[in-house]
Order: sequence, then structure tokens, then C-alpha cells
Amino acid sequence: MNRSTRPVRMRDLLFFALSLWASFVVTAPARATERGSWEIGMDAGAEFTTRTIEVFSFVTPAGGFITEHESMVEVPQATLRAGYFLTEALSIEPSFGFSTLLIDRPAGQVATGSARVGIVGTYALAPRATASPYIGTGASISSVLGGLSDVPFFPGVRTRFGVPLEVGVRIRAGQSGLLRIQSGAIARFDDYAKTAWTIPIQLGWSWVVEPAPGGSR
Repeated sequence: MNRSTRPVRMRDLLFFALSLWASFVVTAPARATERGSWEIGMDAGAEFTTRTIEVFSFVTPAGGFITEHESMVEVPQATLRAGYFLTEALSIEPSFGFSTLLIDRPAGQVATGSARVGIVGTYALAPRATASPYIGTGASISSVLGGLSDVPFFPGVRTRFGVPLEVGVRIRAGQSGLLRIQSGAIARFDDYAKTAWTIPIQLGWSWVVEPAPGGSR
């Protein structure tokens, strides 16, 4: 008796991948990250910003600044980070990242690059849970690469200062793996614009390096 075989569908592959990931989560021990551990990881995601800026215009009769609305999308965005756990709930995490920056203004669109460094403190609300939500805040500095400026013909590197407000969850996967899902808001400041709010969306993976027995005491 011949049986017809059906092709493997994308939803079947997706179901298999989700089932495999869920097996790691279910078998992961529900325990806190030990004090003195390092969380080494990387994130990928995007950021979305809309703001009002003051731009010098040669079109006005006497020349001067006009108000424009600017939208920015940073995608793809990549981040490398290394967090150190001062306690089982509190960690200090410096990071470095880069992204492609797409800027949309009434005068046209611009594509360039952006690099940033930052440091945040995160606090786990349920440090012993398999899925542990956390909050965090800190400071960041980002610079546009390639010398993009708001004033035509006078290019210069723009530096932006930020205060991130993070909300996320760490999901333990296996003995030393963590899946991180993160969002929140970033208040950004620079010399050319009023305060701008950025919405980040990030998905990452971490490896937890615990201290040797007795090393965190």
C-alpha cells in the first residue's frame, strides 16, 4: 500500500523550533543567578524615535531656524554586553553597540551608521524564577557616524546622551543559557533638539559564567 508524503511546511519547522526551545526552558532549574556571576551576551533589535528639531534654513527671508519633525529608525541593531551580579538580583552591565540609522525628514531621507556605549543597572523582580522579569536604568552615549549635521554644508559628528528605562525578562534555558526579551524607553538629549523618546525592541542570548565555589564570598 503506497502512502503519499506531504512536504514539510514552514509552520511545522516553526512548531519544532518552539517545542525544542520550550524543552530547554522546562528543564532549566528554577534558581537565582549566583552573586559574583558574569552574564555575557548579545542582542539584536531595533529602535524607533520621533522628535522635533530646530534646523537652520536659507529659505526664510532673513535666514534662521525653523521647526521640523524627524523620525529615526535604527535597524538592524546589534549590542554586546557583559553584566556582573553584585547580588542575585542586582547587576551592573556595560555595553557597546552599532546600528544602521535611517532618518526621515521633510527634506528627504538619510541613511548612515551609529555607534553607542552605555552602562545600566538591572534589578530582577523574581531572581529565583525560570522566567525572571527585571527593570533597569543607566546612561548611554551614541554618535552618528559619517558626520551628519542639522546645518547643511557644516557636517559634524552628533553626540546624543540617553537615559534608558528598561523592562524585560530573562528566561533560563539549560544550565548556563539565558534568553532575554527587552523593551522600554530611552530619553535622549542633544544640542539640536528637544528631548526625544526612543522605543527599543531587543531579543538576546546570554551565557552565565558563575564563580568558582567560594569565589563570590
